[in-house]
Amino acid sequence: MLRKSALAILAIVVILAAGPACQGGGKNTGLPVEDLIAAGQPLVVAGPMVKGASPIAPTFTMSLTNASNAPIAAVGGTVIFFDAEGKALLDTVADAGYAEVAPIPPGGKIEMRIMAQNEKAVSGKWILKDALYEKTNPMGREYGTLPYKWSNPGYGDALQAERAK
Repeated sequence: MLRKSALAILAIVVILAAGPACQGGGKNTGLPVEDLIAAGQPLVVAGPMVKGASPIAPTFTMSLTNASNAPIAAVGGTVIFFDAEGKALLDTVADAGYAEVAPIPPGGKIEMRIMAQNEKAVSGKWILKDALYEKTNPMGREYGTLPYKWSNPGYGDALQAERAK
């Protein structure tokens, strides 16, 4: 059985990139959050994990793009690393996510670096578990925003499929 206390995966947010929302003067560029949820689509899209050079441990960089029209305050997911033969390194399965003071703007993108504990890691897969997004308070804009949580309905199946590799 996997002991989470024994895992030490480090996720570091590197850059809050200037996505279309930032370049366009704050225009909402993502799809309506309600439409994405109704269609069973994720609010955040993860790019591929790219291995970089690190003297400490295998380090991977990946981007997360906010596909919605709502600011994303936090995302959670699970990372699994694979060896050169494509076999899952089960001792590397751990939670890795993003939470920051500044949310990911609609259509915006961030980059994360994730370190693997196992030196045999040559590739990885990050599976989106949930996202915390912000919407205008129903009482009116003067009351600010409220947080809402979205959970990925396909998370369990995706995680099981990757672990079986």
